[in-house]
Amino acid sequence: MEMDRESILAIVLNNGLCLGNFPDYIRDDEEIVLSAVSQNGEALQFASDSLKKNMNVVETAIRQNCDCFRHASAYIKSNSEYVLELIKKYKIPFQYISEELQYNRKIVSEFIKSDGLMLGKVPSKFKDDKIIVLDAINENVKSLGYASKRLLKNKEVIKKAININGLSLAFASEEIKNNREIVLESVKKNGCSLKFVSQALKNDKEIVSIAMHNHPISFKYASSEILDNPDMVLEAIKEDGRTYEFASDRLKDYWEFCLEAIKIKSICFLFSSENLRRNSKFVLEAFKNNFHVFKYFPKKLRSDYNIVREYLKRNNYDFKKVDADCLPHIYNDMNVYSEILNIASKNFIEEEDWE
Repeated sequence: MEMDRESILAIVLNNGLCLGNFPDYIRDDEEIVLSAVSQNGEALQFASDSLKKNMNVVETAIRQNCDCFRHASAYIKSNSEYVLELIKKYKIPFQYISEELQYNRKIVSEFIKSDGLMLGKVPSKFKDDKIIVLDAINENVKSLGYASKRLLKNKEVIKKAININGLSLAFASEEIKNNREIVLESVKKNGCSLKFVSQALKNDKEIVSIAMHNHPISFKYASSEILDNPDMVLEAIKEDGRTYEFASDRLKDYWEFCLEAIKIKSICFLFSSENLRRNSKFVLEAFKNNFHVFKYFPKKLRSDYNIVREYLKRNNYDFKKVDADCLPHIYNDMNVYSEILNIASKNFIEEEDWE
């Protein structure tokens, strides 16, 4: 029994892929096919050849799912005007347009402007086209990774990318990575781009200084000579004490230098050599230089009676960070107990509201 048209419309409106179950004359019915592809763009694969050339039908399917463009006719895929229109309105897949259009500069340019990363899918000749590559970078700077080797040596192209993201230097040629002018711009934009500069420029004090002021952690990418330079290491520590971790082993085991570093930032104690951290005299000197270093002491040191007593004196007898194991000894020390009472009395007198 032949199904009536209204019933067929109801079926494809509920499930567009059911179009594939009907005979050819139904698949050539524009209204029914439009209903099917509006419900599921993949139904375009079941449309008649003539309707696969119908721009209204194809666009309805694409509007539902861009990937359905692969089911369009060869005529549609090679129609430059229509493809240009679709690129501007939808992100149709580049690989489904005709091979001829894939080599059409105007078409490629539109694809790149809508998605810079498409540079990775276009023919090689466009990866060597400076204007195309600059458009790609402007849309998505990561597209620089697909540019030709020739353009990765081009100062204009690299400067454009660096101006957007300093880490773009990673893609540049070795020659560019050794260009002081460009490298300076790169580390100003993102200090961590120091990772990608030439070894010679990693030993440039100005470049390293600018990089670490922009992003302290970038100090770890400096040359071994810089990391062994006391002045440069102290400069880095002033920005962020954690940079001491990247200093040379010599400086991390140098008594006087370590104390100077700890004086600037207490966290430097954690990165001084194990040899120094185990030396009780060094620990006491470090504590005298910066009593905040106490919080970085291991539990054994934080329970040391002499250190805790000194810590309490320097920190207005704040017991919150002191290990409980040490407290009974402190309370049994009459001198400390007397000092606690004096401070408590003083605070009471200052806070009491006398009338």
